[in-house]
Amino acid sequence: MQNFERIFDMHQPPFKADSLDAMEYSILGFFKAEDSSRPQLERISDHEIKVSIDERKAQKAQKQFDKAVEHSNAHKFNSARFALREAIGLWPYNSEYHRLLAQVTMEGGDLEKAQDSCLDALLLDDKNLWALLLMGNILSAKGNTEAADGYFSKILQYHPDNALALNNLGGIYCKQGKYAKGKELFEKSLSIDPENLNPYYGMALRGAVQYWSETKKHQSFADWLESNAEESMTYFDFNEGWWRRIRTSNCVERLNKEIKKRTKVVGVFPNPESCERLIGSLLMEQHEEWMEEKAYLTEKEMEKSAFCA
Repeated sequence: MQNFERIFDMHQPPFKADSLDAMEYSILGFFKAEDSSRPQLERISDHEIKVSIDERKAQKAQKQFDKAVEHSNAHKFNSARFALREAIGLWPYNSEYHRLLAQVTMEGGDLEKAQDSCLDALLLDDKNLWALLLMGNILSAKGNTEAADGYFSKILQYHPDNALALNNLGGIYCKQGKYAKGKELFEKSLSIDPENLNPYYGMALRGAVQYWSETKKHQSFADWLESNAEESMTYFDFNEGWWRRIRTSNCVERLNKEIKKRTKVVGVFPNPESCERLIGSLLMEQHEEWMEEKAYLTEKEMEKSAFCA
């Protein structure tokens, strides 16, 4: 049987205290678990305590965590929260359990509870990269950019060579309007991992947003670009040969014009059903014509695409 063991110093976070008694009280208060999982505390010096925990329930907790990850990836955040609470109830000593709970709670819109869970994650592992990033995002969403920058700076301190973290942090700084700092991090991310194309995308997007933001007449477009650029670029996920055709919605716009033209001829429909029949027959006609003569995105072709890989 394996045990979780970790040594805490009373002079250092997360259980900084004036005495070992006060430190023990803080540790037991944090590790709120069932009696069978409560930690064993051993004073190994005049300022250090070793925490040991029986790991018999860890395997069950991991299964619940795996379920939570699946639910979260499927955007089933309520189910994910339930599974995470089960996992934490069994094994409250894993920083990632608390970090993911903070993330799905933030997705649900409760920033206060998300912040509490994220703090729990950082108490267990103050260098947890994704918990630091998430805490910064939570504080930014609450308008506390100064405190958020404190957590972001810790990412640069603890994980200076993590290309993905640098790329994400670059995007966050650009959203705050700190384009020079964001560009610097994008370039550093590229120097570490030149094969990763995300920093190029980030620099291009932020450059465009900055340009249109500085043109007062086009601020609304800059705001739209900030929010919707990712969706408008999804055609890059398909084979390059299709980009020219699927990057616009021209075919849909032409269909809408045809519907307007035909309904205008009728003028006033006697009832809603007659309108539905006319439009329905037109849509069916267009569908059949498309499938027989113009379709280029077949299931067989999509199986070959990068989008489905």
